[in-house]
Amino acid sequence: MATIGGSDDNEWQKFSTDQKVQHKAWKARMTGYEECVKLFRTQNSDQSPEFNKYMQELQTEFEKLDLNGIDKPRQTRFLRSQQDLKEKMEETVVTSSVIIEDNNVEIQEDLDPFEMMEAVNILERLSKNFFEKIESKQWKDRKEVLDDLLTLLTQNPKPTSDNDYSELVKVLKKIVAKDSNIPVVLIAAKCLTALAKGLRKTFKNYAISVIEVCLDRCREKKTNVIEVLREACEAAYPA
Repeated sequence: MATIGGSDDNEWQKFSTDQKVQHKAWKARMTGYEECVKLFRTQNSDQSPEFNKYMQELQTEFEKLDLNGIDKPRQTRFLRSQQDLKEKMEETVVTSSVIIEDNNVEIQEDLDPFEMMEAVNILERLSKNFFEKIESKQWKDRKEVLDDLLTLLTQNPKPTSDNDYSELVKVLKKIVAKDSNIPVVLIAAKCLTALAKGLRKTFKNYAISVIEVCLDRCREKKTNVIEVLREACEAAYPA
């Protein structure tokens, strides 16, 4: 019987979507993630078994929350499939209250350090001959400008989100897909990873094509290459 951690490279393809996203092989997980996206895109009703399955899981996790004496937030909007839950909540009489004796206590949400960073226009800081040298037939020229780009993205991890990165992403994908020099491919993939992490949701316009290119290049079957490509896929996927 097949197990989620099976050793057969192709064995996971027979698994369900739930099993794929838990598989130890990153290819299996990526396929599972893609199937999840397709699955929920096709759901046109909140009555579907798949939808309600995950809604129930969310409800269970919500009940486990420990809010340290603070009233739990109560659901005020309901799906059609949750009318029973709505009626039960309306019948419940709240008899307890929370008393805070120290009026100086402040409740503050955790701030995301990333949100506090200053956004930097990466495109303005590229070398003037960047797009020329990245197309150079000399691999050292390509590596040089890619090294500079990776340093730029590392030192400025939050690129401005209102720029058009289409041309930059296009040349990076081209290198990942077709360049014969492995060190150059690795740096280009790392640049895509850094860009995806920095742009977050703004990277969604480029995410699918980046993942496709990286998955296709994984046929290289070189461990160091696959690992870097996997990181690029995982960085692009949340977008």
